[in-house]
Amino acid sequence: GLHSFSCAFMPMGNEEYFILMNKPTVKKLNLKLGQSLDISITEDKSEFGMPMCEELEVMLQEDPEFDTFFRALTPGTIRSLIYLVGKFKSSDLRIRSAAVVADHLKVNSGKIDNKMLYEALKNK
Repeated sequence: GLHSFSCAFMPMGNEEYFILMNKPTVKKLNLKLGQSLDISITEDKSEFGMPMCEELEVMLQEDPEFDTFFRALTPGTIRSLIYLVGKFKSSDLRIRSAAVVADHLKVNSGKIDNKMLYEALKNK
C-alpha cells in the first residue's frame, strides 16, 4: 500500500520471472538489494497496459496522423513512449515531450530511431 506502479513480469528462464523496479521507486521505498517485499499485483485493464498522462491523450485525440502511427507501434514501444512522456512532473514538459514524440513519428513515417528521439527530447 506504500506505492503502486505499472510493471511486467520479465522472464528469467526456468519458468521464473522478476519485476524490474526503476531507481526512483527503489529510492522512494528505501529498498536494499536482497530485501524481501510484500507485494500485491492487480491487472491493468487500461488500453495500453499502463496509465497514460492527459497531455499525451489529448495530443493523440487532436492529431490523427500521430494517433495512427502511435497505435501501429508494438505494445512495448507504446508503453515506453507513455512512460517517457508521463515521467515529467510538469504539465508543460509533458506537453513538449508529447509534441517531440509526435513530430518524431511523423517525420520518420511511424518508425522510432531511439538515438534521434532521445536527442530531440534533450533539446525540447
